[in-house]
Amino acid sequence: MPNSLQRMFEISIPDPVGNLYLVTDSHLDYDAAPYVEFIDFLDSLNDVHTLICLGDLFKLWLADQRYWTKLHKEVLRAFRRLCDRSNNVILVAGNREFLLPRNQEQLKKSELPFNQIVLGRFFLTWGSKRFGFEHGDQVNRDDKNYLRWYALSHSQAFEILFRCLPSVLANKIAENLEARMAQSNQAFKIQLPIKHLEEFAEASLEEVDDFFLGHFHERFEYSLKDSSKSLHIIPDWLSTREYWRIDQQGRRTELKFS
Repeated sequence: MPNSLQRMFEISIPDPVGNLYLVTDSHLDYDAAPYVEFIDFLDSLNDVHTLICLGDLFKLWLADQRYWTKLHKEVLRAFRRLCDRSNNVILVAGNREFLLPRNQEQLKKSELPFNQIVLGRFFLTWGSKRFGFEHGDQVNRDDKNYLRWYALSHSQAFEILFRCLPSVLANKIAENLEARMAQSNQAFKIQLPIKHLEEFAEASLEEVDDFFLGHFHERFEYSLKDSSKSLHIIPDWLSTREYWRIDQQGRRTELKFS
């Protein structure tokens, strides 16, 4: 299957052989979410057809190879091993991924171990089911400060400036950005934006059977009235070590890695 990279993307797998796995918000580092544990998780997936990572893979990641640390290199090697024994490994970009390739040529040159990188919304037809996926950081339209910051930090001008920096300086700035992100807009992080999530669900579930988000680090489900269609927030790997498996018939199992 060819690689693709765009704001909205869709693939169809009418007869999957193997399972679909979903994981999000691992925020990998050396302490709170040790990357070696996540590597063990990836290496344990022997019945996987497709893995979808719903963003915020690392605590913060400058995806240009010049800025990769040992942590990044070892995790990405594990993703490469998974690519070699599965059909699809897909990254839906989160708000902690920067400098991701913006077009097909950049993706090829990057040698990133993903069949697809999606910068926005992703749709998957899985057997008789149709699923939708996003990271989720754009759902709360009241968080104006964050939306402005996202637009700036993921702009081409910002990326051009960052790519001109030496790797040591770029990573140092990235560490400072991560610390500021952790402390910013606390009022919007205390509770789920239920109203916005419900509005998002009402608009998005017209197209799919289920829609999956990450980002919020908290389990949540909203179902349409008189319908089996539901919006799901997948709990974060960071604090729960949780991941979800969906079999060939679309049946979901919520699992924890140990």
